[in-house]
Amino acid sequence: KDGVVEERLSADEIIAEDLMLKMRMSRGVSLEDVQAASFVFDKLPTLIEDLMAQGLISLHEERYRPTERGWLCGNQLYAGFFNLCE
Repeated sequence: KDGVVEERLSADEIIAEDLMLKMRMSRGVSLEDVQAASFVFDKLPTLIEDLMAQGLISLHEERYRPTERGWLCGNQLYAGFFNLCE
């Protein structure tokens, strides 16, 4: 199709990508989103703890949001969510 590559994501990949894309916005990811996704990804709570320990995200008003360091090290931050499917 004229060089267009179509990629189909699994249900788990869609959830991980949703978390990653939300983390790319200043609003971040809600506690509810994390709790719901934790049923799919048992590694998610550990990932959240690790990202907080690295200073990449913080919890503010019941939402995990990128810190200044998180914005500067975005690839590291977003890769954590992307890698949940591995």
